[in-house]
Amino acid sequence: MIRMKMKPKCLACHKELSLFSRLARHRFCSEQHEQAYMAELEELALERLGCARATLAVVQHRQRVLNSEEEARHLENASPLLRPIA
Repeated sequence: MIRMKMKPKCLACHKELSLFSRLARHRFCSEQHEQAYMAELEELALERLGCARATLAVVQHRQRVLNSEEEARHLENASPLLRPIA
């Protein structure tokens, strides 16, 4: 079986890393590429967090609606003595 070892590439531009970068276990070919990659990663993380918050707000709203509908049904079926006075 022939085993080919892939050479590490810059995470930003996908260029093959230099020997020195590989020996130092760097993941980027330059500091600028690392900064750009991290900035993009941070932006994506914040976007994802915003989506998660929006989803949570929708779920909480639906739960409140379901709870109020359930409470209304419960009151409709309750004994007249337990119903609130209008």
